[in-house]
Amino acid sequence: MYTRLLIAPLACLVLAVSAFAQPMAPAPDAPLRNAALRMKDKDYRGVRDELRTVPPSPERTFLDGVAARRLEQWPEASELLGAAAQDLPLLADYALFWQAEALMAAARYDEAGEALQRLVGTWPESPTLRKARMLLADALFARKEYRQALASYIRFIELYPSGTDSVTATLKAALCREGLDDPRRAVQELRAIWLAYPASPVAETAEQELKRLEALGFPAVPPTPDELLKRGTTLYNLGKYERALAVFSAIPSKEQPAAFNDRVALKTGETLLKLRRYKDAARTFSGLIEREPKREIADEARFLLARAQDKAGNDDEAFLGFLKLTESAPSSEFADNALLEAAFVRKFQGRYADQLAVLEKLLTTYPGTKLKPRALWEAAWARYNTGDYRSAAESFRLLTASADYRERALYWHGRSLQRMGEEAVARQSLAMLAEEFPFSFYTFTATAPAPQEEAMPLIVHDPRQIIAPPAGHERARALIAMGLHDQARSELSIARKNGSLRGKGLLGIARLYLEMDDYSSAAAALRGEQPRRMDGDTATTWGLLYPRGFSESVAAEANRHTIPEELIFGLIKAESGFSPVALSPVGAVGLMQLMPSTAKGMVNGSSTSTGISLRLTDPAFNVGLGVRHLKDLLKQYNGNVVSAVAAYNAGSRPVDRWRRSLAGLREDEFIENIPYYETREYVKKVLTFAEIYRRLYRPAAPALALLPPVSAPEPPQPAPTNNAPPTAALASPPEASALTAPVRQQP
Repeated sequence: MYTRLLIAPLACLVLAVSAFAQPMAPAPDAPLRNAALRMKDKDYRGVRDELRTVPPSPERTFLDGVAARRLEQWPEASELLGAAAQDLPLLADYALFWQAEALMAAARYDEAGEALQRLVGTWPESPTLRKARMLLADALFARKEYRQALASYIRFIELYPSGTDSVTATLKAALCREGLDDPRRAVQELRAIWLAYPASPVAETAEQELKRLEALGFPAVPPTPDELLKRGTTLYNLGKYERALAVFSAIPSKEQPAAFNDRVALKTGETLLKLRRYKDAARTFSGLIEREPKREIADEARFLLARAQDKAGNDDEAFLGFLKLTESAPSSEFADNALLEAAFVRKFQGRYADQLAVLEKLLTTYPGTKLKPRALWEAAWARYNTGDYRSAAESFRLLTASADYRERALYWHGRSLQRMGEEAVARQSLAMLAEEFPFSFYTFTATAPAPQEEAMPLIVHDPRQIIAPPAGHERARALIAMGLHDQARSELSIARKNGSLRGKGLLGIARLYLEMDDYSSAAAALRGEQPRRMDGDTATTWGLLYPRGFSESVAAEANRHTIPEELIFGLIKAESGFSPVALSPVGAVGLMQLMPSTAKGMVNGSSTSTGISLRLTDPAFNVGLGVRHLKDLLKQYNGNVVSAVAAYNAGSRPVDRWRRSLAGLREDEFIENIPYYETREYVKKVLTFAEIYRRLYRPAAPALALLPPVSAPEPPQPAPTNNAPPTAALASPPEASALTAPVRQQP
């Protein structure tokens, strides 16, 4: 569709794009390039200043119009973008859409509608099409052409049934009803929006419109208790726990059936549990149980009560609660899970023999449970922790048949055999591990290669210097050249979804992503798995999967704080995938995912600094604070990388608690026993990434495992069992990684 637009007058644009895409040679039109860099940084006033010295061209007009629009200079923006739509056909759809936005903001609705009609009719494959259709309906609404607007909104909802804009279209359609003298229908539809989309900002607008219509004499039917319960449950399922609790608390219980009130109480307790208000949750569940609800409600309440008690630190009480549930309701859907939870309580009390007894009861009583693989894994570990290494080895061997557990089971089967002194058999298991999972955490932990002083890095060039710029993709290349990276990503996303790209085509797409420092998308463009070997043939793929993004900042901070740069790269890859604007669900920002409150305290010793979230999207600023925070954690844990990385994810308090409860374990054992699944896998991931970075870029450097561990005396060995001879507890073999060195937490 777009190739027919590549006419001769655009030759200068193609040349400019090629110049911008090549990082090796500066573009001859430096002012235009400088304006594009300003656009990339969203410095729109700077864009216009730079363009004052640029000779007239379609590209200059386009950039000037985009900047004017961002500065809300509507008359200038609409004029410039209108001209660009004529003179720069390669990107005319973008120019028309942004011109229409400027015209709408200037209340020139007729002209906006004309531009949008032209866009929709001429560019049916444009990435702006969805927004253009919505804006066209808005233009009709603004002109008070409610019947046509209603039809446009309904058509939009049919074409795009999901998404915030679809909900907005539903709200606008309701307001069209009011414009067509049907306010009661409008009230019904607004009420439905408020109930169905409680987490959407559109629901708040719907509520305001309902209040306005009520003041005009058209009140909505009050929500029923059932509707409120459904609304609160929707908020709960979306993770909006505070708002869900407010809804549940507002549901009237008077004159409601007991079964309904029990359901509300159960959801209230669940929400309190999610909010970590464990004592309040326990009181809620206890009160519900005292009312003797139906069996299915009572069973779930007992299970959740025990979980709340466990979370509140009342572990023995929780243990008894879990067991009582299985005894009083052995056929309950929660009974098998209750036994597993009871086993976890004993595990984290260090009572491994008791843990094993509970797990064996679970496996005997519920042989068909879906929890069987997890229970078998935990039982194997309970045997290992009691010193029954022979039984543990057999249990791990059986688990190697499970695809989900094979990798770690091979490792721990080998380690169990080493504990018994059966080194030859252990080597077979660990060799199989290395063959099947060559670049895994467990393989790296099993054998730590010595630094290779003469070794050369596998990757010595930036992939941008190796991968040729792709043929085609003129629109994406033009947008990249002009600093419009969000739009370029949309173009490349369309190309990737096409599914026809292979080999060099995918590498070309990756190259374009790298031009925007979009490392995660460049890696994703490969659509393949990690190579199974490291050599010259796979170097480019490894370089894309494990980039040294923002290397200047990383190298500077690594030198300043004497931290291996591969650890920093590993953290960044795990935390954000090298996205400077990454934002977590809890509000962590940037490359190293720092909380704004933490960053504020690091900047000026208080939490009053303003604009910190925006500053955290700057790579140099974020890496500077992130590495400083990592250095503080390394100091806190006397250089122990495992503790520092775990604390980076979960915080120091849990790590201190785990070091106390898991005292005396080797580092690999400690990692495998970290209670938080997310933190356990995070530590493995970061250490694995760091080792891969070391092998790719700094093979002469020592492995991270060689950093000083926390010093400690050798922990006492567990007493031998009938199946484990006194010689079972042996030290790690010489070739074992230093990750397995004995450690003790700080006093």
